[in-house]
Amino acid sequence: MNERAERYKNEGIDLAGLGRHSEAVAAFDRAVTLDADDEYTWVFRAFALYDLGRYAEAVASYDKAIAINPEKADIWHDRGIALQNLGKYAEAIASFDRAIALNPEDAYTWYYRGIALQNLLEYAEAIASFDRAIDLNPEDKLLRNNRELALKRQT
Repeated sequence: MNERAERYKNEGIDLAGLGRHSEAVAAFDRAVTLDADDEYTWVFRAFALYDLGRYAEAVASYDKAIAINPEKADIWHDRGIALQNLGKYAEAIASFDRAIALNPEDAYTWYYRGIALQNLLEYAEAIASFDRAIDLNPEDKLLRNNRELALKRQT
């Protein structure tokens, strides 16, 4: 990575850590102008945009990161969450499915997949996703609570 781009990326990370997300995005923008091939800069930019509620722009940044490295389950997972916030549940499920293909042991990807399915009123599939999440993380009450909610809504 270009040394100046690295400095801007680190500045963006520091600014985001201070809650100064708009300034962080500007720093990440400077970094990607100098080196557009660093997937992590795109991911950090997406995080800052997400924290600003700019979900469509966050998805676009995740897409840039995925174009560089399509084998990172976490990026697909985070992209799915941003899509959910846009109400794009079918697209979110596709992202979660890709994340699961790369890392089937992530309980929270299964959980968020279940949330998206629930939003599409696909309760049986949502329950199956919650069941898988619970299998992977049986101590998490949030997973069980959402499964119970899907069961109630299904009837």
